Amino acid sequence: MTKREIAAEVSKRTGITQLEVLKVVENTLDVIRKHLSDGGMVELRNFGVWKTVQTKPRIGRNPRSPAVAIAIPSRRIVRFKMTKNWPNNGTPASA
Repeated sequence: MTKREIAAEVSKRTGITQLEVLKVVENTLDVIRKHLSDGGMVELRNFGVWKTVQTKPRIGRNPRSPAVAIAIPSRRIVRFKMTKNWPNNGTPASA
């Protein structure tokens, strides 16, 4: 689902124009992005938590020449953990 599709769905449900909803969605994502880039944590109740985590430096290998070790430096990444009461606990529905 894209930002535009989210804006269209929210617009349909609320009666607000798609352009206004799109601005709200973009501003919301900008605030989340800024807070995470500053090292913060974002928690949306009944949805999930985003937080930044520092990875450890490690040694990687090129599959084409496994004898060559490559140093992979540590970096900061964003992790998302969904809430425990997520429908189906995040597992795909069985067919």
